[in-house]
Amino acid sequence: MKTIIVLVLILSLSRLAFATPFLNLDFESPKANALQDPSVNTIDAIPGWSLEIGGQPMPKMLYNGTCLSCPDASLFDSQVKGNGKFTFGMTAGTVVGSSPPVVFSTSVYQARDVPGDARSLRFDAKMQGGYLAVSVGGSLTPILDLGMAPSFFHTYAVDLAGWSGKSTELRFTINPSSGPFHYGNVQLDNIRFSSEALVTVPEPSTWALLGVGGAFLLMVARSRKA
Repeated sequence: MKTIIVLVLILSLSRLAFATPFLNLDFESPKANALQDPSVNTIDAIPGWSLEIGGQPMPKMLYNGTCLSCPDASLFDSQVKGNGKFTFGMTAGTVVGSSPPVVFSTSVYQARDVPGDARSLRFDAKMQGGYLAVSVGGSLTPILDLGMAPSFFHTYAVDLAGWSGKSTELRFTINPSSGPFHYGNVQLDNIRFSSEALVTVPEPSTWALLGVGGAFLLMVARSRKA
């Protein structure tokens, strides 16, 4: 029994020693002298992250720039007081000059180890068209809106049930709207793990079922008293 306990402790300590934590979740760590031109190396502007447009790796991205309706990504100087120096933005849209129009989504992602005490992931985002998808381990995860944050950002959360202490991919994807403009834009900031689990609010149908069950139990209790 003691041998088993020792082995478990060794494995746990080894896991902690060799864990590879997620990097640059707040986008505050561009490499020194990386932001010298409007077009910058992705690996230098957002270390730890990889960028894809239409499923293709993008070695270059923008700094303080955007292509109004075409797919791209940019690191911006933050305009929100107390929100750090930088904010990351992605756009989904139509490839310039394509006929018929070719519409692409844009993704940013990295694969590392989720902290052992993490129960949910929180992040701040500002949406301007399209829709945001978050996937953990390759599976889409429902996004819960926790309310307003400064400068029209909202704080969102996704559940990490089953991923605590495990290695997985975390991916954010901005998808274009289905309207005539095929456009989507999101700004991301302050991504962080939380030990606080998400509280799932039952659907209206679930509340109705609970109400029926409660009424039945009350009726049974009264009949027994009678």
